[in-house]
Amino acid sequence: DMRFIALWVGFNAAYTGDAGGQIAGRNALTERSSFQGFLDKICRLDEDGSLKRLLLQLASGPLRNLLDNEYLFQPYWDYIHGKAEAQEWQQRFAQEKKRLHEAVLKQDSAAALGFVFERLYTLRNQLLHGGATWDGAMNREQLRLANSLMLSVLPAMLSIMLQQPAQFVAP
Repeated sequence: DMRFIALWVGFNAAYTGDAGGQIAGRNALTERSSFQGFLDKICRLDEDGSLKRLLLQLASGPLRNLLDNEYLFQPYWDYIHGKAEAQEWQQRFAQEKKRLHEAVLKQDSAAALGFVFERLYTLRNQLLHGGATWDGAMNREQLRLANSLMLSVLPAMLSIMLQQPAQFVAP
């Protein structure tokens, strides 16, 4: 649990630092758009393709397994809490998996990472806001997958930031 939280803090520092640190009063929608903007930028600056290659390597294993896990899909939890119908979340789940597959085929790293970090954001919320029990048995597989992905992707992102530091200085 702590490994994931620490990795998320590292990711959070990267994308909020890029936004000039203006995080007070953000809601989930703003938070998601902030990290998606960062992901778009980091992928655009991936000049040597290292992040793209990493995502292709992860696509058939940890990436696919993470995205096949309904427990990390927020619309599933909306259904569990009576906010959506079963067919609705299942349809969205299937559509998103198809869109991820298309993003991987097109080598659209920003879109693929967007799907991944949406799922990781759900896990983050579960851990930080009481939707999961500390060191509980129920979310071990999700945490294992999330930690594996974060341990691979975060250093690649930071490397891109270090190669082009002027792109990440707040105005």
